[in-house]
Amino acid sequence: PRGPVSTWTFAKSRMFALFIAACSLAEAARLENHATNALNTLDLDRTLWKKRDKAEAIETLEQITEDRHKPNPRISCSAGLNHARDVLVAKAKSLSLKPMGTDGYRFTVPGTQHPTHCVDGITNIIAGIEGTDDELKHEYILITSHLDGPENEGGSGVLGATDNSYDDAAAVAASLALAKHFQESPPKRSLIFAFSDAEEGITNIDAPEEWVRRLCDSNIFKKCSNYPIGLTAWVDNPTVSLMQVKLVLALDPLGAPGIKGSDFVALLGTESTPQLRELMQETWPDDSVTPLFVNRMYADQSYSDADSMSMSFGTACAGATCIRGIPFVWFAQPAFHKYHGGLRADLVRVMNMIPGVSFPESLASTELDTRASLDTEALQKVTETLKVVIQRLADKAEVSNLRYHAEVYTKIQAATRQCGKPVCGFSLQDAINNKQAYDFLAAALSKPESVTTIPAQMALQGAGICQQMSRSLAAIIGRYHDAPDPSKVIPAELPETAPSFLAALAMGIDFFTTGPGRLSLDRARVTQGVATEMARFRDAS
Repeated sequence: PRGPVSTWTFAKSRMFALFIAACSLAEAARLENHATNALNTLDLDRTLWKKRDKAEAIETLEQITEDRHKPNPRISCSAGLNHARDVLVAKAKSLSLKPMGTDGYRFTVPGTQHPTHCVDGITNIIAGIEGTDDELKHEYILITSHLDGPENEGGSGVLGATDNSYDDAAAVAASLALAKHFQESPPKRSLIFAFSDAEEGITNIDAPEEWVRRLCDSNIFKKCSNYPIGLTAWVDNPTVSLMQVKLVLALDPLGAPGIKGSDFVALLGTESTPQLRELMQETWPDDSVTPLFVNRMYADQSYSDADSMSMSFGTACAGATCIRGIPFVWFAQPAFHKYHGGLRADLVRVMNMIPGVSFPESLASTELDTRASLDTEALQKVTETLKVVIQRLADKAEVSNLRYHAEVYTKIQAATRQCGKPVCGFSLQDAINNKQAYDFLAAALSKPESVTTIPAQMALQGAGICQQMSRSLAAIIGRYHDAPDPSKVIPAELPETAPSFLAALAMGIDFFTTGPGRLSLDRARVTQGVATEMARFRDAS
């Protein structure tokens, strides 16, 4: 009030104000404490949820890699694979996933069932989750992993000694965990989970060679060489319109950090679809597994299920609208010291092509692909990352407008033929991606040996190569800094950096990690069975 105020009145007013302030602070403190407790409870719930998710994923992994307590290699047409498939069907039913095969969840490649050679046939499991948006639920994101696994083809031990947890049972377990999560919290766009059979191709079919050759001769198989047989057959006879499949995410393989202490996952294929790389960056969560963007053609001697809907797709039309492929991202975590039993040990020799660099083969080693050697912490991290990425992608309207451009790869292939080396035709965007990847790898390899489990000598050389490559790429990128669209620029200087060497280094350095159960390349037995079989099939075709 206006007018003079007595000292006592002022004092009373001041005391009252202080009292109110004290009460307010106490209430604020109480509310803050309540909120903190609530957040702590929520964090605890999330931790428990992650632990529960992980436990369920590991249980799935154990069930599909073991049959009556015996190692289960899951070769196509084997009893082990039939057991794993039955486990997966039962789990899909228990989660009330939508059956999307031709016989419930099952989709059998026509002509592949035989009463003795292949009782269940080459059979995929296809399951779905319907989206919540009235419009987007008619579109699909397809997540694929392969249920079959290879024989032990490399130098890490005898045939049949593996259970193929890394390639690709871990991704199957992760996919099922993702399916469970999204069944409880569906996104706007519908999801398809494909668990494919015979992704490892004709050299990994547990049936007489004569019968397999007849499948080739009768055109039941598209070719007499390795390709993703199961999912290719589904693409030829899909149970949904392929025009409505807007994005394919191939998980193969998962369950390895790449470099311990710096978990990363390679994302191959974004260069084939404008705006897909940017979309992946936008949806990728902070403080998670690091994505390294890698050109699909760096791994042109390998394939995944995604190829059935991209590089070997052909054409699909609906009315006047036609597509020559579906946008895809191939997710892969390197642990190539145990991939097919260390089959890609040649990567160590590739790494030694850099002048002045020496990665002694005597220090390299391989390992059996078993549950015991799988990094379950790495699998949990990448699965949690994928939950966020898939949720965000499935909710984004922009995914509907993605378009696969097949000419991206045909141009690289033409440039390679013209220059005679697999280093030509790559873009300025590839240079930018490579530099970012080399910078990440250099930092990862600079961590102590106690973290990386890579001998300091090898890590130091690897980091040095990455830094050298980064400087060379920085110079090239600087010359084209005004380019409005880096994906359209093909730098003449880029072949000098051997762009695909990035993949060789990222996969090859893994052969120098240390740990129990490792076999040196000097002692490892190299089996020639697969090479011999492939030669026979080439002759036959």
